[in-house]
Amino acid sequence: MNGVRVYVWDKVVRIFHWTLAGLFVTNYFVLEPGSNVHEWIGYSAVSLVLLRILYGFYAKGAANFSQINFSQSAFRAHFSHLKQRSLPQNAGHNPFGWLMVLVMFVLFIWMGSSGFLLEETDYFFGSDLMEQLHKLGADLLFICVCLHIVAVLLIGIIGRVSLIAPMLTGYRKCREAKK
Repeated sequence: MNGVRVYVWDKVVRIFHWTLAGLFVTNYFVLEPGSNVHEWIGYSAVSLVLLRILYGFYAKGAANFSQINFSQSAFRAHFSHLKQRSLPQNAGHNPFGWLMVLVMFVLFIWMGSSGFLLEETDYFFGSDLMEQLHKLGADLLFICVCLHIVAVLLIGIIGRVSLIAPMLTGYRKCREAKK
């Protein structure tokens, strides 16, 4: 395949993505809930998300929030490209991808808030409700992560677009140059 390399994701987005993924995996699968390290990793994850939100207003290219398009026509166009097995090669997130990003941002903030409240209100009010909310948020986030991974793999197969390589290198190899 004769291809052209197109720059998709900058270093900030790539470092953010893999750091946040590592923090989530560590807190969800490795650490004891409620430990000091668990709390600090949670606060770090929320801080990263908040910084990424700020960056989204100033970033250039695919990382900028101005790229978000939740119109019906954007969703239809994405389905049409999937049916044709030919997704745009030079794009960042599709509408579903952006939707997942926003849902995960909300869930990370929910996790940080409920985790903080779990620790701060335990002495006065007990922790059952907040603990259940925190666990629910963690489980919903895990489901979103699984959906994200499955979607990335399916888009790679159905849409014939590599989503993993650009998140590692920043570049996607395209079939042809976009005019």
